[in-house]
Amino acid sequence: MTKHDQITPRAYSRAARRRQKKGGKRAMQQNWQEAEQVNKATIEIDNPTETVREARKRHMPRANRSTLLDPIMCEQAGQAITLAAEGDEAAKLWEVFTAYDRAHGAYSRLVLGRSRFPSISKMEFMPERLETRADDRPDLRTEDERVRDARNAMAAWDAHMAKLRPWERHILAGVVRQAETLHDLGVLTAAGRSFVAAVRRLRDVVEG
Repeated sequence: MTKHDQITPRAYSRAARRRQKKGGKRAMQQNWQEAEQVNKATIEIDNPTETVREARKRHMPRANRSTLLDPIMCEQAGQAITLAAEGDEAAKLWEVFTAYDRAHGAYSRLVLGRSRFPSISKMEFMPERLETRADDRPDLRTEDERVRDARNAMAAWDAHMAKLRPWERHILAGVVRQAETLHDLGVLTAAGRSFVAAVRRLRDVVEG
């Protein structure tokens, strides 16, 4: 054994301290990275706006990030409209569809007494403080008045729908029940193209 091959207790002690110090630095760096990931996840959880934006981005990867929070992007019907129309036309198509959708929902709830969608498990939320705003318009109608108005609104829409082709009425009925897949990652499906065509036709009928 040569002189260089001999490891003295003192030399071994210095080498062990260096290894321990290096291992400590690696551990500190790993702990710092894990803390950063936890902080990032906490920030994302605490920012519901970003959570919504990221969820919509996954469904519409080609959409402009600045438009993802627009009301028209809240569901597949609006997303499909944005894929086939732009600007004022998209806004008008969305307005016509949501008006029909609201009337259909009110009629199902108040007149038929049933939901348009399958029952789902109840999700509990923390109670929130109820407040009013200066521009709030409380609904002061009686229950009978709400039922009457729901009947009248649906009758008006039925008159419009009677002027559509059968396939147009069929696709619109499916979409208000959320029973159609209108696009796949930002690419319109056959149902999506039919839906947009039907809404265009419905807009023309409503505008007379």
